[in-house]
Order: sequence, then structure tokens, then C-alpha cells
Amino acid sequence: MHYKSILKSLSLGLLFTFVQSKAIKNNCENFKSIISEYDEIKECIENRNGAITSLSFSGEPNSTIINNISTMTYLVNLEIYDGSLDNLDLQPLTNLSKLKTLHLECSYSRYGSKKYKIKGGSFKGLKKVKKLSIRGFTINETVIKDISSMPKLEDLTLQTCNHVTQDYSSLSKLQKTLKYLTIRSYTYRSGIIKEFPESILSLTKLKNLTFSYNEVD
Repeated sequence: MHYKSILKSLSLGLLFTFVQSKAIKNNCENFKSIISEYDEIKECIENRNGAITSLSFSGEPNSTIINNISTMTYLVNLEIYDGSLDNLDLQPLTNLSKLKTLHLECSYSRYGSKKYKIKGGSFKGLKKVKKLSIRGFTINETVIKDISSMPKLEDLTLQTCNHVTQDYSSLSKLQKTLKYLTIRSYTYRSGIIKEFPESILSLTKLKNLTFSYNEVD
């Protein structure tokens, strides 16, 4: 029995050391070492074990950056600014089981551009995200369907986006969870919504709706 206790204690100690060493590899200093001189870390918060729990990043979120972020298993809040890629792929982030808040924004000078898109499937695996904010990217039917598959989503903002679809029917799948919804077009450059999405009427949990800068009869 004595040996079993020793072995059990040893196993737990090794497991803790492994988890702690893994967390240290995913710390703010390590992330800083892989970004370019043109990128910026606006905020990076670690827990007591050195694992990143909140990250605000400004720069080009290429595959190297996204893959690194996907290893931050304790990440709760993620903000990506100036994410000016023509096909932003967030599928690797499905590993982030603790992620609750996600904000994506391209440069203000590029708001409403038809060029900047989010790859299909980017939101499908984000099962725990409660708040999603997208600014400046193209919003097509695939993006709406992917967003509608997020089972915990309570707060959704689509602001200054280029709306190339008028089909928002899949939003009705969020009727049991969605409480706050903002849909705001950017009329200077982007596509705008010309028909009020009737699917919004099925969102019975909705507490606040902001629907502006659109051309609805």
C-alpha cells in the first residue's frame, strides 16, 4: 500500500509538471517571439501557471499565428485586430474548449472591402463561445450558417461588414441562446441588407436588437 501511495503521488506530480511546462510554452513571451515586428500584442494575460487566458493581437493572423493560438488551451478571450487576410481560416481554433469571447476586426481603412473573407467552417467547432463580434469582413451565407451552429452563442455583432447575402434564415437555430444582436452595415462601400431577416422574429430570447445602416423598406 505504501508503494502504491508513492507511485500515485509520483504520477500526479509528473502530470502537474507536464501540464505546467505545457502552459509555460504557451505564455506571452513565447507568443511575442513568433510574431513579426509589424504586429502588436495589445494585451496578454496569463494565469498563475503562466498559461495565456486573454489575448488581444493586432497584425496579420497567418497560419503560423493561428496554429500557435490554437495551442493556448486555457484561452478564454481572443481579439484579433487588423486581420486583413483574404481568407481568414480559424478552423484550428476548435481546440480552444474554454474560449468564451471572440472578436475579429480588419483595419478601419478596409472596412466593407469585398476582399476580406472568413473561410467556411471557421466557427463550427467553437462550442463554448458566448460572444462573437465581427467587424469589416464579408458576411456570406456560409458564415451565417457557421455562426448559427454555435450552440452557446448569446451575443452576436456584425458591424460595418460587407453583406453579400440576404439569407439569414439559419439564425433561427439560435433561438434558444441568442440574447443580443447587432447588424450594422457600412453603406459607404459595402453590401447592405435590403430585407429585414424574418428569422430574427423567431429569436424569442432576444433582449436587445440593433439593426442600422441598412436599406429596408
